[in-house]
Amino acid sequence: IRTLKEEVQFMPSVLDKKVYIIDDVQRLSTGAFDALLKVLEEPPAHVVFVLCTTEKNKIPKTILSRTAVYNFGCICAEDIAAHLEKVCARYEITYDVEGLALIARNSQGAMRNALSMLEQISSAGDVTVKAVAEMLGVADCEKIASILDVMLATDEKETVSKLMELMDGGIEPASMISDMLDMLSDCIVVSYGGTISGTKESGGISRNSPLCIQHSGRHRRHFGRDGAFGYEAQPPDHVE
Repeated sequence: IRTLKEEVQFMPSVLDKKVYIIDDVQRLSTGAFDALLKVLEEPPAHVVFVLCTTEKNKIPKTILSRTAVYNFGCICAEDIAAHLEKVCARYEITYDVEGLALIARNSQGAMRNALSMLEQISSAGDVTVKAVAEMLGVADCEKIASILDVMLATDEKETVSKLMELMDGGIEPASMISDMLDMLSDCIVVSYGGTISGTKESGGISRNSPLCIQHSGRHRRHFGRDGAFGYEAQPPDHVE
């Protein structure tokens, strides 16, 4: 920041403006923010600052109040998966659609993250759902669906067996719980006739899928015909 304060005083030698891009600006120290604030309070007319961050809440309000804030949303999983297909076709990478969908789902809406994961996996072989799941340390949709099936069938022994199998394979319990909640949420939406954005990465859930049909009655009892909790009889204890 000290060097920047000195350089901004000089006029650009070629173009009309000097553009300074500070990536991950939230990492600046308190002293660095104070120094930057002094520049932003009276910026030279020939200088433009672009401050990039994914954690706007960590930027001091004194800085935010002196900038124009542009919020960029996450890229939806379907668009990420579609772009990854184009990349694979261009570079002749062998892949399956489910594998790319799993990458897209775990990219947190960032194309850079998705491309980085694709590069890592493709360098070791084909981009299959199994390879992606192993690299990310997550369970594929079929395994998550099978666990939900035995759970709702109240087969405790088989449920524990499947959970231990995934944990022995290096899958974190928190990751399994998150994936199960996501799939159950998708089932509820589809059971009521809704659609899921990025259905492929949700395990190909459709209204007629066995898992969705199995859960449908329980969900309706839980939420009620009009979507209000408790409209009909409360669900069984094991569903709660």
